[in-house]
Amino acid sequence: MTTTLIGRARRSALEGMLASLAAVIMFYPLDTLKTRQQVALDSSSFVDAPSPNSKLINLVKSYYKGLPFKVAHTIISSFVFHFWLQCGKELLLLRKKRSRHGRHHQKLTVRENLLVTTLSAIVNLFFSLPFDTITTRLQIYPSSSSSSSSSSSTNLSEEVWFDPTLLYRGLQPAILLASNPAIHYTSFDFFKGLVVVGGGGAGEEKLTMLQAFFIGLLAKSTATLLTYPLIRAKVLLISREKQKQKQEDNNDSLFQILSSMYESEGGFRSLFKGIGLQLSHTTLKAAFLMAVRELITV
Repeated sequence: MTTTLIGRARRSALEGMLASLAAVIMFYPLDTLKTRQQVALDSSSFVDAPSPNSKLINLVKSYYKGLPFKVAHTIISSFVFHFWLQCGKELLLLRKKRSRHGRHHQKLTVRENLLVTTLSAIVNLFFSLPFDTITTRLQIYPSSSSSSSSSSSTNLSEEVWFDPTLLYRGLQPAILLASNPAIHYTSFDFFKGLVVVGGGGAGEEKLTMLQAFFIGLLAKSTATLLTYPLIRAKVLLISREKQKQKQEDNNDSLFQILSSMYESEGGFRSLFKGIGLQLSHTTLKAAFLMAVRELITV
């Protein structure tokens, strides 16, 4: 039983990892653009070239900064998340089947789905957050002649060497953001159940790629709208420079950062600064991920 469960979980993890990898590579420039917008950076500051052609080439290159770390982050985080998600769902279903009234409960409730997905996201977080932190920092380091990609990596390596906790700087909002994939996957399963006639839950019935794309789009939009202030706060925490961190030690708190954004950047609307690009990036990526995964799932 255990061997079979682990085998199914491993297969689900591989399918999720491949789909995630395809989506990340396809939409990475949009990922970089929305990160810079969230920390109020102008993309033109990432280019220092003598001619218009070389300036355009450098600008395009700047949108792919940190891609190797993002690929490593995606491989690890997607595999860990989908592995534990599948294990959690199957163990809960097995427990329900063995219970007295198990025959009448052959699928997980919304609450159970949220719980399993949140716990899987939190476990995954401790493996993947360092890669996420490195990618975000590289995306916002200007790549001018005085600060090339290699020097940016060197500076970041020095910071991490002297302060390893830097890799987990955004841990507080990231833990709260475990609710994002929980809402996303639970919403997807819910909407999928409405579309698939006679669906048995637990992903047993397949959607077409088009159905999976639009359901994934709707589910991720819901999750992003509900959690966006936390997403922006996490990016701001990760991107803060070390010297600023020393000068503003009292602003380490997530809620102090949210309060600071609210007071200094224009009230309630400031909490959703950059949400347009965030929605475009995450919803398209998630929809593409779900469509590819539905295609390759056996």
